[in-house]
Amino acid sequence: MMDPLNVWVDECDAQPDAAPSSPLLELPREMLYHIFSHIPCTQALRRTSGVCFTFKQLLDAGTEESLSIWQHSHLVVPIYGTVMDEDGQAVERQLISAMDVLARAPRGVHIVLRAGLTFHPDIELFLGAAVHISTTGSVDVYARWSLHGETSAIQGTIRGVTFHNWDAEAVRVLHGRWRIVDCAFRSKHSRKPALAANAIILMERTELVLSGSSVCKCKHAVNFLEPASLHIDTCSFEHLNASVRNVAGGGCVTVDRCSFANVKRAFHFDPFVKGYAHNNVIQCEPFGDTVPPDQFDFATQGNGGT
Repeated sequence: MMDPLNVWVDECDAQPDAAPSSPLLELPREMLYHIFSHIPCTQALRRTSGVCFTFKQLLDAGTEESLSIWQHSHLVVPIYGTVMDEDGQAVERQLISAMDVLARAPRGVHIVLRAGLTFHPDIELFLGAAVHISTTGSVDVYARWSLHGETSAIQGTIRGVTFHNWDAEAVRVLHGRWRIVDCAFRSKHSRKPALAANAIILMERTELVLSGSSVCKCKHAVNFLEPASLHIDTCSFEHLNASVRNVAGGGCVTVDRCSFANVKRAFHFDPFVKGYAHNNVIQCEPFGDTVPPDQFDFATQGNGGT
């Protein structure tokens, strides 16, 4: 049986049959690629490549067609399979956890988290490559996720996850370019937001897009520890000290079509921050008792509710 962890490479798989007899093998290469493109599961594709040498050569050729097929496939985790119990009965059990798959995932793969999944706070998840994560329903994360992506054009994505944090940030962007889309950040204790940790922190030269998400009851939504790049759009911020805090000596912040309510101040910036805030609904002090940085474009008429 295939190692469930080995879903992207198959060095440990048994060698496929050399020449099974099947009319399918007589089809043109373009027709076989078209058939393979309708297999959405990464694990099923890997099993298909082990059927025979012809399939293996086509799927592992590294051509534009084969790469496109792999890039558009996804893996649903946790992975379940049928095993024999002590009584010799076939039962379905979890073969490998979502945490193990995510920790070993190579860049560019698509991973789908099953609805109802919970990441407990005892183990931090380190994503070592720019992967694409989505869900089939509610997924709750109580552990910190550390993101280490690529400096190239490859951008990792996290979509549809609910993060709960308290004594540590929920997401630490350590390296590379990432998008966090349609996510929610909540303190897991109903205390004053000043006592909760930051939802997201950014390290030097990282790039983050925060889109369609909500953050409430945390210290800050995003805190810059070093100069970095942040774009925020269509997000909501409530019960925070400051939505974005950047006193790291530089960096770029752009904010568009967001709402701010019950926040002490929308932005806490030093004089070196660049960027803009346009088309927002700000029902709080935009900058508290400070003025906007010279290179940060903030127009009162373009940010209603101030």
